[in-house]
Amino acid sequence: MKKFLTLLLTLAVVIASAQRLQEPQAVTDRWFYPPDVRIDNPAFNRDVIAWTTYEEMMLFLNDRVSEHPELISMKTIGQTAEGRDIPLIVVSRNDGNEDKLRVLYMGRVHGNEPSGTEGLLHFIRQLAEDEEVNALLNRIDFFIVPMTNIDGGEINTRRTVVQDIDLNRDMTKLCTPEAVAIHAAANIAQPHIVVDFHEYGPIRALNRRIYPGRPALAAAEDMQFLVSGNPNVAQSIRNVIQELFLPNLRESMDANSLTHYNYYTVSEDGQGGLLFNIGGFSPRSSSNAMSLRNSIALLTETRNLGTTSALRRSFAQYVFAVCVARTAYNNEDLVRQVLADGLADRSDVALRFTHPIYENHPLLFIDMDKNDTISIGVRARRSYLPPIVTVSTPLPRYYYLLPSETRALEVLTQLGIETTILQEPRTATVVYHIVTSITPEDPVGGIIPLATTTRTNTREVTFPVGTIKVCTNQRHFRLASVVLEPEMSQGFVNYLVITAVLGQELPLYKEL
Repeated sequence: MKKFLTLLLTLAVVIASAQRLQEPQAVTDRWFYPPDVRIDNPAFNRDVIAWTTYEEMMLFLNDRVSEHPELISMKTIGQTAEGRDIPLIVVSRNDGNEDKLRVLYMGRVHGNEPSGTEGLLHFIRQLAEDEEVNALLNRIDFFIVPMTNIDGGEINTRRTVVQDIDLNRDMTKLCTPEAVAIHAAANIAQPHIVVDFHEYGPIRALNRRIYPGRPALAAAEDMQFLVSGNPNVAQSIRNVIQELFLPNLRESMDANSLTHYNYYTVSEDGQGGLLFNIGGFSPRSSSNAMSLRNSIALLTETRNLGTTSALRRSFAQYVFAVCVARTAYNNEDLVRQVLADGLADRSDVALRFTHPIYENHPLLFIDMDKNDTISIGVRARRSYLPPIVTVSTPLPRYYYLLPSETRALEVLTQLGIETTILQEPRTATVVYHIVTSITPEDPVGGIIPLATTTRTNTREVTFPVGTIKVCTNQRHFRLASVVLEPEMSQGFVNYLVITAVLGQELPLYKEL
């Protein structure tokens, strides 16, 4: 009987918790009401909103190609683990100008974040049918992946279905076919601009600990912006995002009555409190990986609550897509110069870095009990600010991998990193690495990394025929340095693309 009562009590707590994590209709009605717009997607052409399915999306895209063959084409960039084709839509005006800006948009990297797909389908239609949006094609070619994690999308789950991997933690390991497809799209587009369209959960269990006595708190923004805080991304790219793209996005959101802020997550700080991480810097995620490819890359997160405010969420994604494209259109010369400056930046590779922590950073929440906003000072790491680099290493002229590293060669190729296979032996004085420790780290999105430390020295080495040579005089040299540096988080050694053996020499060398 006692066990039965305990079970009932536990169930009651779970039910109560679930109820507390639901947003009252009054909150939605006041802050996140549907906009007065028309989006002609399958999701919004029925009596009850249901997100566009993969089959419906493919019919929609084929219709657009059939109606506008002079502007819109479609190709397959890969297949999901369950065998579904992943489409890439190319929207381009064939006017003889082959040197336009190139913009890559991708949606639904997480299968339970559907509004990016809806916003991008609407954007594709508007590029063909709306005069003002169509004018963007005078200077820009668009490459659009409306739905990436298709298998997850079909059952509304965040991760991939077969491998149970978070795609946005797989941008440097590439252990899923969907992540390979993302980089395939980037290799085709060679984009100047990249945007990844996501959604965030506004009501989190940890929110209850923020403000004692008033636990029903929710994030207050329609949209949150995530930009790279990784110091290995060229400073020129980080600057133009902060000084041009973000101000324009904020102005555009304001003009459409959409609220916004920087993206943040919250976790326990290990000292009994909470730490809010504002921004992002991990190369495993798209905004950083694409910035490391020398593109101006952003990630957007709209407020996700089932089908609540579905039209508003999808419209916000569309507004974001248009604003980024117009900013690039109106600043074409600057965009090109920023990326040229990025290629010229030969600064050291940052291995370890920190971002400043502030004890009373103001964040805005919605008090769902009172249906009003409240500003609360929280402990926050501002990862969108310039980091403090604590350990760095010179950028080498070349990396070498022994012929045995076939998996590393495969991933380098998939990442779009140029390689050369030695056709005759080559002798060079290089830095080599002896593994001094290997420590398992916590799983990240289904991937289990190993933290590795090394001892370095120099010597002359004769590399055999078949050795893989990576020159850093290429567009993707920053991404190459991040994946190939042995002690880099989310690099090839950390992610077990290259195997580390305690006490042994890594099959990876650097020529300075």
